[in-house]
Amino acid sequence: MGIDLIDREAWRARAPRGTYDRISRTRVAKIHYTGRRVDPATVDDHNLCIAAVRSIQKGHQDGSHGWLDIGCTAAVCTHRVVFAGRGPHILPVANGAGLNAGHYAVLGLVGNSGLTVPPYGVHLGLADSACGGVPVYWDRDFLGLALVIVSRLPGQAGFVVLHPRCESPDQRSL
Repeated sequence: MGIDLIDREAWRARAPRGTYDRISRTRVAKIHYTGRRVDPATVDDHNLCIAAVRSIQKGHQDGSHGWLDIGCTAAVCTHRVVFAGRGPHILPVANGAGLNAGHYAVLGLVGNSGLTVPPYGVHLGLADSACGGVPVYWDRDFLGLALVIVSRLPGQAGFVVLHPRCESPDQRSL
């Protein structure tokens, strides 16, 4: 299965409020969680996932961060869907400016309350985003990453660790 990618227009992303800083090369992609409550009903209602990603972008732009856009390279929801964020070759600012020069940041739609354990669809979507399938979005730089680093999560389960030659996510036991 290829990536089920929702581009920025489709999820009605706001325009960036400035010019992105670019990065020429990355070593890894780091998996992040939202750091806030994620409604468990997202598991059954994809429209809530879209609303959550839009809310995260709004918080990143209008909240205490004051960032020019959503902080992550991409986001993945419970339905194995990848939302285009900043995109490849753009410096992510997840966890703060200056901390991301060597990697991409992929946000799993999992929180510190509500939905705290990543459903299988999140695992598969993260595997899809790291292993490729949509050349117009993910490029060789992203696909050749050494490893996906796992962020600590408040729930009991963590995210999978993926190596450069990923197996098809459909064939993995997670």
